[in-house]
Amino acid sequence: MSADNSFSRKMAARAPLLASLAGMTIAFSSVVFFFVEGDVRRPMGVAVGFFCLLLAIWYASHPFVRNERTYLDLRAEIDKFLDLARALHNAAVNGDEARFESIKEGVPAQVELVIETARKSRPLDS
Repeated sequence: MSADNSFSRKMAARAPLLASLAGMTIAFSSVVFFFVEGDVRRPMGVAVGFFCLLLAIWYASHPFVRNERTYLDLRAEIDKFLDLARALHNAAVNGDEARFESIKEGVPAQVELVIETARKSRPLDS
């Protein structure tokens, strides 16, 4: 799965916008809809709305999930190795000995490829 296609990363990128919209909606609607003077929902709604805005500002400046991958070639080779390990496991579980042995022979070559890619990998920034 690509970093650009991940649902959680898309939502993390949109979280500040969604939280700020929710905060403004809650704050403004509590002021508009609760007319009674002694009603505690008005100040509570404004406080919750401002808290959502504060969270949006804080999250926008310090996101929990960063959408960055710097060693894309290494990541691709590791993904290939994991696919190979899954295929090896499936062959072992299904009892397909010929397929298991053929996949097993390819594992050391893939490990060497991962090691070589790790040696020559450079971050995207440089």
